[in-house]
Amino acid sequence: MHHFKYSFSVILMLPVALSGCLADKSGPASELFQTKSGHITITKAKVPDVTSESVGAMRFSSVALGVVEPSKVQGGDQTLPCGKAGFGGNGSVIAKGKLQQPGDTIQLTISNCSYRGVPIAGALEVNLVSREGQNYVANYSYKDFVFGNNADALTMNGEVTIDNSYDEQARRTVTARTTKNLELVQGAKSAKINEMWCADSYIGRKGEGPYEVDCTMILTSSAIDGCVALETSKKFQGKGGDNPTAGELLITGAIDTKTQIVAQPDGKHALIKWDSDGDGVYEGQLLKRWEDLESNMLSWVTKML
Repeated sequence: MHHFKYSFSVILMLPVALSGCLADKSGPASELFQTKSGHITITKAKVPDVTSESVGAMRFSSVALGVVEPSKVQGGDQTLPCGKAGFGGNGSVIAKGKLQQPGDTIQLTISNCSYRGVPIAGALEVNLVSREGQNYVANYSYKDFVFGNNADALTMNGEVTIDNSYDEQARRTVTARTTKNLELVQGAKSAKINEMWCADSYIGRKGEGPYEVDCTMILTSSAIDGCVALETSKKFQGKGGDNPTAGELLITGAIDTKTQIVAQPDGKHALIKWDSDGDGVYEGQLLKRWEDLESNMLSWVTKML
Protein backbone atom coordinates (compact mmCIF):
# COMPACT_ATOMS: atom_id res chain seq x y z
CA MET A 1 0.00 0.00 0.00
CA HIS A 2 1.40 3.33 -0.35
CA HIS A 3 3.31 2.99 2.84
CA PHE A 4 3.29 -0.15 5.02
CA LYS A 5 6.78 0.67 5.90
CA TYR A 6 6.07 2.94 3.07
CA SER A 7 2.66 1.56 3.05
CA PHE A 8 1.09 -1.45 1.60
CA SER A 9 2.64 -1.42 -1.77
CA VAL A 10 2.75 -4.63 -3.82
CA ILE A 11 4.57 -7.56 -5.28
CA LEU A 12 3.47 -10.98 -6.11
CA MET A 13 5.44 -13.81 -7.24
CA LEU A 14 3.60 -15.85 -9.76
CA PRO A 15 4.38 -18.52 -12.26
CA VAL A 16 6.62 -17.82 -15.17
CA ALA A 17 4.65 -19.42 -17.93
CA LEU A 18 1.32 -18.90 -16.36
CA SER A 19 -1.87 -18.59 -18.30
CA GLY A 20 -4.31 -15.83 -17.46
CA CYS A 21 -6.26 -15.79 -14.23
CA LEU A 22 -9.80 -16.80 -15.12
CA ALA A 23 -13.04 -16.90 -13.20
CA ASP A 24 -15.23 -20.00 -13.12
CA LYS A 25 -16.80 -18.38 -16.15
CA SER A 26 -14.38 -16.25 -18.14
CA GLY A 27 -14.70 -12.49 -18.24
CA PRO A 28 -13.01 -9.19 -17.39
CA ALA A 29 -11.83 -8.15 -13.95
CA SER A 30 -15.20 -6.65 -13.07
CA GLU A 31 -16.87 -10.02 -13.68
CA LEU A 32 -14.33 -11.85 -11.55
CA PHE A 33 -14.97 -9.52 -8.64
CA GLN A 34 -18.71 -9.78 -9.18
CA THR A 35 -18.80 -13.57 -9.23
CA LYS A 36 -16.19 -13.80 -6.45
CA SER A 37 -14.47 -16.74 -8.05
CA GLY A 38 -10.89 -17.62 -8.83
CA HIS A 39 -8.60 -20.56 -9.44
CA ILE A 40 -7.70 -21.10 -5.78
CA THR A 41 -9.90 -22.41 -3.03
CA ILE A 42 -8.61 -20.53 -0.01
CA THR A 43 -8.26 -23.09 2.77
CA LYS A 44 -6.78 -22.54 6.22
CA ALA A 45 -3.52 -24.09 5.00
CA LYS A 46 -3.29 -21.65 2.08
CA VAL A 47 -4.02 -18.51 4.12
CA PRO A 48 -0.35 -17.73 5.03
CA ASP A 49 0.83 -17.83 1.40
CA VAL A 50 -2.21 -16.01 0.03
CA THR A 51 -1.90 -13.17 2.55
CA SER A 52 1.87 -12.73 2.18
CA GLU A 53 1.71 -12.73 -1.63
CA SER A 54 -1.14 -10.21 -1.62
CA VAL A 55 0.57 -7.86 0.82
CA GLY A 56 3.79 -8.19 -1.13
CA ALA A 57 2.07 -7.38 -4.41
CA MET A 58 0.52 -4.23 -3.01
CA ARG A 59 3.84 -3.09 -1.57
CA PHE A 60 5.53 -3.59 -4.90
CA SER A 61 2.86 -1.63 -6.72
CA SER A 62 3.44 1.46 -4.61
CA VAL A 63 7.19 1.25 -4.26
CA ALA A 64 8.68 0.04 -7.50
CA LEU A 65 6.43 1.19 -10.35
CA GLY A 66 7.00 4.53 -12.01
CA VAL A 67 10.68 4.76 -11.14
CA VAL A 68 11.13 7.74 -13.48
CA GLU A 69 9.27 11.01 -13.00
CA PRO A 70 8.86 13.03 -16.22
CA SER A 71 10.45 16.06 -14.53
CA LYS A 72 13.67 14.10 -13.85
CA VAL A 73 14.55 13.19 -17.46
CA GLN A 74 13.32 15.59 -20.13
CA GLY A 75 15.97 15.72 -22.88
CA GLY A 76 17.34 12.67 -24.62
CA ASP A 77 20.08 11.36 -26.92
CA GLN A 78 22.66 11.55 -24.18
CA THR A 79 24.40 9.46 -21.55
CA LEU A 80 23.75 10.64 -18.01
CA PRO A 81 25.28 9.68 -14.65
CA CYS A 82 22.69 7.90 -12.50
CA GLY A 83 22.34 10.96 -10.26
CA LYS A 84 21.34 13.22 -13.14
CA ALA A 85 18.47 10.88 -13.97
CA GLY A 86 17.17 10.89 -10.40
CA PHE A 87 18.78 7.58 -9.34
CA GLY A 88 21.58 6.54 -7.05
CA GLY A 89 24.63 4.52 -8.01
CA ASN A 90 27.78 5.10 -10.00
CA GLY A 91 26.57 3.83 -13.36
CA SER A 92 24.85 5.57 -16.25
CA VAL A 93 21.59 6.03 -18.10
CA ILE A 94 21.49 6.19 -21.89
CA ALA A 95 18.52 8.34 -22.89
CA LYS A 96 17.11 8.56 -26.40
CA GLY A 97 14.18 10.80 -27.26
CA LYS A 98 12.55 13.47 -25.12
CA LEU A 99 9.91 13.79 -22.44
CA GLN A 100 8.68 17.37 -22.42
CA GLN A 101 5.34 17.60 -24.24
CA PRO A 102 2.38 15.21 -24.48
CA GLY A 103 3.14 12.56 -27.10
CA ASP A 104 6.88 12.57 -26.37
CA THR A 105 8.64 9.26 -25.77
CA ILE A 106 11.99 8.51 -24.19
CA GLN A 107 13.88 5.22 -24.09
CA LEU A 108 16.18 4.62 -21.15
CA THR A 109 18.87 1.97 -20.83
CA ILE A 110 19.97 1.81 -17.21
CA SER A 111 23.23 0.27 -16.00
CA ASN A 112 24.62 0.02 -12.46
CA CYS A 113 22.20 2.53 -10.93
CA SER A 114 20.08 2.17 -7.79
CA TYR A 115 16.54 3.08 -6.77
CA ARG A 116 15.76 3.57 -3.09
CA GLY A 117 18.97 1.74 -2.29
CA VAL A 118 18.27 -1.26 -4.54
CA PRO A 119 20.38 -1.93 -7.68
CA ILE A 120 18.43 -1.49 -10.93
CA ALA A 121 19.25 -2.17 -14.59
CA GLY A 122 17.40 -2.73 -17.83
CA ALA A 123 15.34 -0.99 -20.48
CA LEU A 124 12.43 1.35 -19.81
CA GLU A 125 10.36 3.33 -22.29
CA VAL A 126 8.20 6.20 -21.04
CA ASN A 127 5.49 7.86 -23.14
CA LEU A 128 4.10 11.14 -21.83
CA VAL A 129 0.33 11.19 -22.40
CA SER A 130 -0.43 14.49 -20.67
CA ARG A 131 1.27 16.97 -18.41
CA GLU A 132 0.29 20.15 -16.60
CA GLY A 133 2.39 21.36 -13.71
CA GLN A 134 2.81 18.49 -11.26
CA ASN A 135 -0.03 16.56 -12.90
CA TYR A 136 0.85 13.99 -15.54
CA VAL A 137 -0.18 10.71 -17.13
CA ALA A 138 2.56 8.49 -18.53
CA ASN A 139 2.78 4.98 -19.94
CA TYR A 140 5.76 2.91 -18.77
CA SER A 141 7.01 -0.14 -20.66
CA TYR A 142 9.52 -2.35 -18.82
CA LYS A 143 11.72 -4.83 -20.69
CA ASP A 144 13.95 -7.20 -18.71
CA PHE A 145 14.05 -4.58 -15.98
CA VAL A 146 15.89 -5.87 -12.92
CA PHE A 147 15.56 -4.80 -9.28
CA GLY A 148 18.21 -6.12 -6.89
CA ASN A 149 21.00 -8.55 -7.72
CA ASN A 150 22.13 -12.14 -7.28
CA ALA A 151 19.55 -14.35 -5.55
CA ASP A 152 17.37 -11.33 -4.71
CA ALA A 153 17.14 -10.08 -8.30
CA LEU A 154 13.59 -9.53 -9.58
CA THR A 155 13.03 -9.21 -13.34
CA MET A 156 9.96 -7.31 -14.53
CA ASN A 157 8.31 -7.13 -17.96
CA GLY A 158 5.11 -5.35 -18.91
CA GLU A 159 3.29 -2.04 -19.13
CA VAL A 160 2.00 0.26 -16.41
CA THR A 161 0.15 3.56 -16.67
CA ILE A 162 0.91 6.14 -13.99
CA ASP A 163 -1.57 8.95 -13.31
CA ASN A 164 -0.13 11.51 -10.90
CA SER A 165 -2.17 14.49 -9.70
CA TYR A 166 -1.60 17.21 -7.12
CA ASP A 167 -4.22 19.33 -5.36
CA GLU A 168 -2.36 22.45 -4.28
CA GLN A 169 -5.11 23.68 -1.97
CA ALA A 170 -5.32 20.39 -0.07
CA ARG A 171 -1.61 19.65 -0.54
CA ARG A 172 -2.69 16.16 -1.59
CA THR A 173 -0.84 14.00 -4.11
CA VAL A 174 -2.61 11.01 -5.69
CA THR A 175 -0.71 8.44 -7.73
CA ALA A 176 -2.77 5.79 -9.54
CA ARG A 177 -1.20 2.78 -11.25
CA THR A 178 -2.99 0.62 -13.81
CA THR A 179 -1.87 -2.51 -15.64
CA LYS A 180 -3.32 -5.52 -17.41
CA ASN A 181 -0.04 -7.28 -18.02
CA LEU A 182 2.87 -7.27 -15.61
CA GLU A 183 5.11 -10.30 -15.09
CA LEU A 184 7.63 -10.67 -12.26
CA VAL A 185 10.24 -13.39 -11.95
CA GLN A 186 12.61 -14.03 -9.04
CA GLY A 187 14.61 -17.23 -9.33
CA ALA A 188 12.24 -20.19 -9.56
CA LYS A 189 9.32 -18.05 -8.38
CA SER A 190 7.21 -15.86 -10.57
CA ALA A 191 4.08 -13.76 -10.57
CA LYS A 192 1.66 -12.13 -12.92
CA ILE A 193 -0.57 -9.16 -12.20
CA ASN A 194 -3.42 -9.74 -14.62
CA GLU A 195 -5.47 -6.68 -13.70
CA MET A 196 -4.63 -3.83 -11.36
CA TRP A 197 -5.82 -0.42 -10.32
CA CYS A 198 -4.08 0.90 -7.21
CA ALA A 199 -3.98 4.47 -5.92
CA ASP A 200 -1.90 5.98 -3.13
CA SER A 201 -2.66 9.43 -1.77
CA TYR A 202 -0.83 11.47 0.83
CA ILE A 203 -0.98 14.98 2.23
CA GLY A 204 2.15 17.11 2.50
CA ARG A 205 5.55 15.51 2.07
CA LYS A 206 5.69 11.86 1.06
CA GLY A 207 6.61 9.65 3.99
CA GLU A 208 5.53 12.25 6.56
CA GLY A 209 1.85 13.15 6.25
CA PRO A 210 -1.30 11.02 6.42
CA TYR A 211 -1.88 8.56 3.56
CA GLU A 212 -4.54 6.31 2.06
CA VAL A 213 -4.24 3.26 -0.17
CA ASP A 214 -7.01 1.91 -2.42
CA CYS A 215 -6.45 -1.12 -4.65
CA THR A 216 -8.12 -3.82 -6.75
CA MET A 217 -6.07 -6.56 -8.36
CA ILE A 218 -6.18 -10.01 -9.90
CA LEU A 219 -2.96 -11.92 -9.43
CA THR A 220 -1.54 -15.29 -10.28
CA SER A 221 1.28 -16.69 -8.16
CA SER A 222 3.56 -19.70 -8.16
CA ALA A 223 3.60 -19.46 -4.37
CA ILE A 224 -0.14 -20.04 -4.17
CA ASP A 225 -0.33 -22.15 -7.32
CA GLY A 226 -3.15 -20.22 -8.93
CA CYS A 227 -4.94 -16.90 -8.89
CA VAL A 228 -7.02 -14.78 -6.55
CA ALA A 229 -8.81 -11.44 -6.65
CA LEU A 230 -8.09 -8.80 -4.04
CA GLU A 231 -9.59 -5.43 -3.24
CA THR A 232 -9.49 -2.93 -0.41
CA SER A 233 -13.00 -3.13 1.01
CA LYS A 234 -11.95 -0.20 3.23
CA LYS A 235 -9.06 2.06 2.29
CA PHE A 236 -5.89 1.56 4.26
CA GLN A 237 -4.95 4.64 6.26
CA GLY A 238 -1.86 5.62 8.17
CA LYS A 239 0.74 8.31 8.63
CA GLY A 240 4.26 8.84 7.34
CA GLY A 241 6.26 5.69 6.69
CA ASP A 242 4.35 3.62 9.26
CA ASN A 243 2.12 0.64 8.66
CA PRO A 244 -1.62 1.38 8.38
CA THR A 245 -3.78 1.77 11.47
CA ALA A 246 -7.09 1.28 9.62
CA GLY A 247 -8.37 -0.43 6.49
CA GLU A 248 -9.31 -3.86 5.16
CA LEU A 249 -8.17 -6.03 2.26
CA LEU A 250 -10.49 -8.76 0.97
CA ILE A 251 -8.88 -11.65 -0.95
CA THR A 252 -11.31 -13.90 -2.83
CA GLY A 253 -10.75 -17.31 -4.42
CA ALA A 254 -12.90 -20.01 -6.00
CA ILE A 255 -16.37 -20.88 -4.67
CA ASP A 256 -16.39 -17.57 -2.77
CA THR A 257 -13.68 -18.64 -0.31
CA LYS A 258 -11.90 -15.66 1.13
CA THR A 259 -9.36 -14.16 3.48
CA GLN A 260 -9.67 -10.75 5.08
CA ILE A 261 -6.76 -8.64 6.36
CA VAL A 262 -7.82 -5.97 8.86
CA ALA A 263 -5.30 -3.31 9.94
CA GLN A 264 -5.18 -2.83 13.70
CA PRO A 265 -5.08 0.58 15.46
CA ASP A 266 -1.64 -0.10 16.95
CA GLY A 267 -0.06 0.05 13.48
CA LYS A 268 1.94 -3.09 14.23
CA HIS A 269 -0.56 -5.89 13.67
CA ALA A 270 -3.17 -7.13 11.21
CA LEU A 271 -6.07 -9.45 11.98
CA ILE A 272 -6.27 -12.30 9.47
CA LYS A 273 -9.66 -14.03 9.06
CA TRP A 274 -10.62 -16.83 6.68
CA ASP A 275 -13.74 -18.42 5.23
CA SER A 276 -12.68 -21.80 3.79
CA ASP A 277 -16.07 -22.98 2.52
CA GLY A 278 -17.49 -19.77 1.06
CA ASP A 279 -20.55 -19.65 3.31
CA GLY A 280 -19.87 -16.06 4.37
CA VAL A 281 -18.84 -17.02 7.91
CA TYR A 282 -15.22 -16.58 8.99
CA GLU A 283 -14.44 -19.74 10.91
CA GLY A 284 -10.97 -18.74 12.08
CA GLN A 285 -8.71 -15.77 12.75
CA LEU A 286 -5.26 -14.89 14.03
CA LEU A 287 -3.27 -11.76 14.81
CA LYS A 288 -0.05 -11.23 12.84
CA ARG A 289 2.64 -8.56 12.73
CA TRP A 290 2.86 -6.78 9.39
CA GLU A 291 6.51 -7.81 9.15
CA ASP A 292 5.49 -11.48 9.43
CA LEU A 293 3.18 -11.15 6.44
CA GLU A 294 6.06 -10.45 4.07
CA SER A 295 7.32 -13.41 2.09
CA ASN A 296 11.09 -13.89 2.01
CA MET A 297 11.32 -13.27 -1.70
CA LEU A 298 10.09 -9.73 -1.15
CA SER A 299 12.47 -8.87 1.64
CA TRP A 300 14.52 -6.68 -0.68
CA VAL A 301 11.53 -4.40 -1.18
CA THR A 302 11.49 -3.39 2.46
CA LYS A 303 15.19 -2.61 2.29
CA MET A 304 14.37 0.14 -0.19
CA LEU A 305 12.19 1.96 2.28
